Amino acid sequence: AAVAVGRWENRLARRLIAAMQRPTAADLVQLVWAHANDGELDAAQVVADRAFEAAETEAERVDAGLARAELWCLQLGRSDEGYVQLGALRETLTQPDQLARVDGATALYMRMTGKGPLAAASTAAATATDVTSDAARLSVVLADAFGKVFGGRFDAAGTAILEGYELAERLAVPHHTVRLGITDALRHLLTGELVRSREVVDRWLRLADVSLVRPAHAVWLGLGAQLASFEGDFARAVLRGREAVRAADHVDDIGAGGFVRGELRAVLIELGIDTEPHPGESPLGRARAELRLLPADRVDARAAELTSQAVEAGYLLWAPWLGLEAVRRGPAPTSAPLVAEV
Repeated sequence: AAVAVGRWENRLARRLIAAMQRPTAADLVQLVWAHANDGELDAAQVVADRAFEAAETEAERVDAGLARAELWCLQLGRSDEGYVQLGALRETLTQPDQLARVDGATALYMRMTGKGPLAAASTAAATATDVTSDAARLSVVLADAFGKVFGGRFDAAGTAILEGYELAERLAVPHHTVRLGITDALRHLLTGELVRSREVVDRWLRLADVSLVRPAHAVWLGLGAQLASFEGDFARAVLRGREAVRAADHVDDIGAGGFVRGELRAVLIELGIDTEPHPGESPLGRARAELRLLPADRVDARAAELTSQAVEAGYLLWAPWLGLEAVRRGPAPTSAPLVAEV
């Protein structure tokens, strides 16, 4: 069943698990993803609760709890509830390795959903814990890598990313390998190393047909669109953006879909093509689209307001991009100091 889920053969996985007389917590975790991968999120929620109730050991409880929290945070868009679940789970644990796994996952999910202060606290807790297992160490490394990239410490993130790649390969967890790859591409993109970022993106796109993590395909296409936009190749940016949106239509990951839809609309507006906002587009893309539609004499004040809101929400990595929308349109006495400060 686990192999079937990894190959995206979700119906086969569901049939196999249904044939088991007494499915374990581990079996039910696979069933969660067999439903979620096909967009059956109501069924996935029910099974996630069953998996948690079926757990007999502390490790099983963490496995089930993290699967449920990831579903809530990244697929259902209910990260506040996911955070509460993770906190309640943590209070039941005694083993350092399991505590580190929960702290690391909490940091990762909160970082990915824009809750920077919560992510920072969990990262600090995870990295302060002495761990003995590869699974716990990988959770700590993921939190550390994402924290450093989102905090602008791009060179320091490189060491954590390399260690993470090695651990993820050893543990055969392709979804974590992909997350590290995305972090790697982002750190190069944000330091202006567009060639190196494109190398990472193109390598993963070449693997896309055999990727075990389908939602990531939309992210790689979206990053490809961003790189093309930075380089002024808007035709390629639109092509990649449309491919990314089509890919996102076939996966349940709210974050991936929101990112690519928001970026595509921002590029289209840059080209003078106004489109209707998609209800699932990212806040960043929506804000950039709004700024690009404003007249030049209003963009600075609004960009400063949106930049401040992004900082307050924990989006430190993305907030400067909003202020830069005003900077590149002309004098921006309000936005420019905010960009420099962030």
